[in-house]
Amino acid sequence: MAGKDWLDLVRDLKLPLLHSSAQNRRRFLWVNNQRHQLPTNPAAFLATRLLSFDAKMSVFKDLLAARSLARDDGTIAEFISTVFHPEILEKFVQPFVSGIFAGNVDELSAAACFPKLWDAKKESGSVIRGLLKSKRDRTTMISFPLGLEEIVKGLSHELGASIYLQHPSLSVQKEARGWCVQSPYGLHRFSSLVMATPSSPTASLLASLLDEESTDFLKVIRYEDVMVWNTIFKKEASFQSGFGCLVPRSEGTALLGSLWSSEVFPGRGDAHYLVSSQFFSGSRIPSRPEEFIPLLCKILGLPEKSLIHSEARRYEKAIPQLALFHRQKVEALRSKLPQGLFLAGNYLDGVGLSNCLLYTSPSPRDRTRSR
Repeated sequence: MAGKDWLDLVRDLKLPLLHSSAQNRRRFLWVNNQRHQLPTNPAAFLATRLLSFDAKMSVFKDLLAARSLARDDGTIAEFISTVFHPEILEKFVQPFVSGIFAGNVDELSAAACFPKLWDAKKESGSVIRGLLKSKRDRTTMISFPLGLEEIVKGLSHELGASIYLQHPSLSVQKEARGWCVQSPYGLHRFSSLVMATPSSPTASLLASLLDEESTDFLKVIRYEDVMVWNTIFKKEASFQSGFGCLVPRSEGTALLGSLWSSEVFPGRGDAHYLVSSQFFSGSRIPSRPEEFIPLLCKILGLPEKSLIHSEARRYEKAIPQLALFHRQKVEALRSKLPQGLFLAGNYLDGVGLSNCLLYTSPSPRDRTRSR
């Protein structure tokens, strides 16, 4: 999802945009060997067969509730179970968390992964009111004709000869008038420094500049491996278009879900074909994703013979796992950074690209704008 910061960057780089289609609003859930459309309005929510009456009522009770949180953090499982019926966690929240964070609701921080919802419950007593408020924020789903790599290419073109590729950073030093980065090919000096390295290399490079608590925090952030399995199918007239389909862990399969990118951004490919991406994470990554073809075809509602391409790639240490009190530790880290040093990355404020772009200022004295 792209907010004002994203759209400003895209405009400055003069990149061609693709906007999502209306099919983006139609999303599915695979439960009891059937595909169910997720409700998108109160009437559909009341009519859905995905949830029991008690589970539905727990949502409306939260809307009317005024019980604020006394805690500073909790796991996603604890947070959701405190507010809603267990079915909400099992059928809605857990598959969403697995699809976005590739993690476990019993381990991930609610305050770090869902800060707006956590703050809404803490301040006003209702998660639903917070969710409705966040939906009023102006965001849009965008992409590019050749994919997200166009952002990198656009930035590269804008920066030109000031980019140094294949120059690994060996050390970072603070100088009287700025920063010095040592590479195998010499010294590079800057007035300010933005570090977009993963958390562990960041800890190593800044070991002489940070206290032990900060470096320990950066070193212990755990990352989960992810496999992306891309497929192309010949579409049939019976195919029901949409954004994709999530699969709860309670279904007993390692497949986390299927995203239908050619349906979300139809201008990117041939309308007669479905381009989809499937996801696996951690210890549940299969050695051969093709063994899931029968299940995938059931989810898509397409025959196996319609599959014309299959390709998988494993990404090691792809998604950081935001553990308990992660949010507070990030704030403490930023407050201790030297002036002129900025951190960026998916291990800070969230795993999405928009989270990485939203906020990079290290401490109150360096902030030129609020979040």
